[in-house]
Amino acid sequence: MAEFTLPRNSRLTEGKTWAPPKGAQTTRAYRIYRWNPDDGANPRIDTYQVDTDDCGPMVLDALIWIKNNIDPTLTFRRSCREGVCGSCAMNIDRSQYACVHQAHGGNQWRREGLSAAAPAGGQGPRA
Repeated sequence: MAEFTLPRNSRLTEGKTWAPPKGAQTTRAYRIYRWNPDDGANPRIDTYQVDTDDCGPMVLDALIWIKNNIDPTLTFRRSCREGVCGSCAMNIDRSQYACVHQAHGGNQWRREGLSAAAPAGGQGPRA
């Protein structure tokens, strides 16, 4: 298993905040942990605005939407999309599977409507 070490005196910083998509009526903000072990920079939290009318109902759908429409450098693991394999496990306000956790709709989110996603323990960091 690979071992990664954060930079010395590492501090989580605010990253890029992406503008809402043009023409979007309803959006939801997603705060996503980003870290690249190869560049030596501190980890950051990037904020993305997702058009909820053009996106599926699960957090994994939102991550795929972000990757396809905003930031192709976003990398994450997924496989079955049914909550069976566990490859999409991440910290979404607590440990959850992104494929079965509702992204918008009936959920009550902490952090004033911002959704936060980060790799779950045992998964390598993704830039």
